[in-house]
Amino acid sequence: MVKGSAKPVVVAIHSVAMGGGLELALSAHYRVASPGAPIVLPEVKFGLRQARAARSACHA
Repeated sequence: MVKGSAKPVVVAIHSVAMGGGLELALSAHYRVASPGAPIVLPEVKFGLRQARAARSACHA
């Protein structure tokens, strides 16, 4: 959805971004976060691997 977009996708993060919401934000072309907005990948805390979308967005 985001990668196939002909136009840049911008995501605004105003409060907690975690899990699937964070993965969606990571797949966007640009991200803007308010100061103090927590960005969390809880699976890392438990030693689990990130979901596929988060890994591919980080390596893009």
